Amino acid sequence: MTEEITFTATEVNCYVEDDVTIIGIGDDAVSPDHFIILSRFDEEDEDIDNSIGLMTHLSDIEAINTLEKITLDRKNITLALKNNVVITIHLDIEDNHFTQLNDYIQQILQGSSIKLIEK
Repeated sequence: MTEEITFTATEVNCYVEDDVTIIGIGDDAVSPDHFIILSRFDEEDEDIDNSIGLMTHLSDIEAINTLEKITLDRKNITLALKNNVVITIHLDIEDNHFTQLNDYIQQILQGSSIKLIEK
């Protein structure tokens, strides 16, 4: 059985800090009730999938190697996790933030086994 989590995001923040590529998506810029943080920190001799982390409003810690695929279009981003959880985020964001989101997702997933489906 698949667990589904759905929310609407009004904020997207993409940046690189201390060699970590980070995407934050949430329903508020300061104090989000619902959010995800997707990150990538490459370490030598480490599998790329183990360098990609995911944290949500439902957990206190980042999980690695948990993503199976990401589906992205202008209105939604859907993350399918290996543990049968699907997170669908409706994107209520400006076009320039969507472009940045798309670019950063490609950077994070580059060389990994995680599938990116763009519609």
